[in-house]
Amino acid sequence: MPVRSFRSAHDPSPFYSPLYSPSDPRVPPALSYHLSEIWLTELDQVSASASGSDTRRPVPLKLVLAPFLTLAAQTPNKVTYQQLQANLIDPLLGALSTPDPDEPPLPESSKAGGTCDNFSSLLINSCLSPSDEPLDRGQLLKGVLEYIFEVASREDTKDSNRRKLYTICNANLDENDDV
Repeated sequence: MPVRSFRSAHDPSPFYSPLYSPSDPRVPPALSYHLSEIWLTELDQVSASASGSDTRRPVPLKLVLAPFLTLAAQTPNKVTYQQLQANLIDPLLGALSTPDPDEPPLPESSKAGGTCDNFSSLLINSCLSPSDEPLDRGQLLKGVLEYIFEVASREDTKDSNRRKLYTICNANLDENDDV
């Protein structure tokens, strides 16, 4: 079966593949767990290594998050959803909720979960779509939350996952009233 058949019609990711197919029992869930664990750190490291380059392009967050958010929305497996939230969604939103390094730091109690990587190399040069210019953390947070809401609103999203994704959006909007 060609990769295209696994790709969702509304998913902009060019690398959406059977690897992220929530309905294919042949794909071991541990693979998506591992990728969700390393994804942001690897992107941050690549962004840091490219920081001296004049041709450095902004990282389109919607594009790089699309396969994971689609999997989170469509998976029937509770553990897969929990892994994606714990390893990818929460750390990213925590980093986006933290002010830029130039601003005074937040007290530890106000950070999501008390600890989070700040992914500064990644977030300093990120946008929402490939044609965008880099955005500040507040704009990125708003855009990522809107994208999570959009994914949750899709017809093919499982009802239980829809509620969880909406809860994430509402909780982050409540914490960041200025967004």
